[in-house]
Amino acid sequence: MLGVTNAVCAGTTMYDPVIQDIQSAVEIMMIDELCIGDQVGVQTYSETIDIDFAGQSEIAVRYRPIVSVVALTIGGQLQTLNSGVSTEGEYTLVKELGVVKLNPMYMSFPTGRGVIQVTYTAGMTTIPEDLKYASNMIAVTMFNQQGHVGFRSESAGGYRYSMDSGEGSTIPKIAQRIINKHRRLFARGANYNDT
Repeated sequence: MLGVTNAVCAGTTMYDPVIQDIQSAVEIMMIDELCIGDQVGVQTYSETIDIDFAGQSEIAVRYRPIVSVVALTIGGQLQTLNSGVSTEGEYTLVKELGVVKLNPMYMSFPTGRGVIQVTYTAGMTTIPEDLKYASNMIAVTMFNQQGHVGFRSESAGGYRYSMDSGEGSTIPKIAQRIINKHRRLFARGANYNDT
């Protein structure tokens, strides 16, 4: 994407160390933006969740997408996953959003501290192609801005161009649009205690 080449030594450039630093920074940014865990790949997580509000019938775990729930305990009672319609208080998953819902929806979690314990696996086995593209766009933008951060405009001869606010914009709008497709779009109301 950068179009940076070096005729002296094919495959390497004088910018390689900077590009490697930017790639590491963009990886951390994407993990933070999407809340997909500490590492790429499927990991196992355990959380204890407090329920503060009566009537809450779903919880969002911290990491997503959920691959599977290993165990879910509500008020000390082990629950079972249900793939169909139930009247027995089982639960269903919305894997992409990282949400555990009681089934049927009129049921609710008990309120209190640490009433839900959940152990689950979450993460991406492969990074979607659109996220790879968005990451590359962010990296290129960071690379191109590194010598210009703080400038509002530049000119040379008859050529002049302006740059946003001069503060440095690390996420181009099109990359933000791609990221938003994978972003969790609602606020989490539960409190989390990592274990």
